[in-house]
Amino acid sequence: MSNGSVVANEAQTKSYEHEQMTLNRELEDCLRNVHGIDQHTTDVILSEFREKMQDAESQLILKQFLTKSKGLSLNGKTATTQSLPAEDAILQAPDSHEVLFENGAVRLLWGVSKPGDQEPSHLHQWPSLMLITQGGKFAIDYVDGTKEEDFWPKGVYELPSDSQPAAYTNTGTTEFRAFRFEIKP
Repeated sequence: MSNGSVVANEAQTKSYEHEQMTLNRELEDCLRNVHGIDQHTTDVILSEFREKMQDAESQLILKQFLTKSKGLSLNGKTATTQSLPAEDAILQAPDSHEVLFENGAVRLLWGVSKPGDQEPSHLHQWPSLMLITQGGKFAIDYVDGTKEEDFWPKGVYELPSDSQPAAYTNTGTTEFRAFRFEIKP
């Protein structure tokens, strides 16, 4: 390899590392200032991203998440005192939904489902941004009797509030991992 190639490769590596550092700073700023998430929870999220979201595709997904997050109007919201419906995900499926953070504007859930895991019927009452760090395949059984199979790849998704509860079974061969930013009214 010539000296020119080595210098070009080093420059490319430094440029990529700089871009990743910039993206991590933007993500931290978004989590803290747009979603209002505390520093400890922000650090937990950043750790997951560093572990699972380092490839080029993941970097594009994070950029989409930042863009969609910045379009939300979360500033100035105060704590809501509404009670949770009995079908809420954290009440019905606590083994697969962990509340990482909650304030008046957002509830941040960390969801993990291993192959074969069955989540009881539950719903998500608020619209959300879901950032999937590791995709998975699910069989979904709705309370109205409708059934479907779905694959959720790594990515960022805008989801409406659920219209009815559903039970989920991870029918894939990989562990599903996702952050769900539920946006309160």
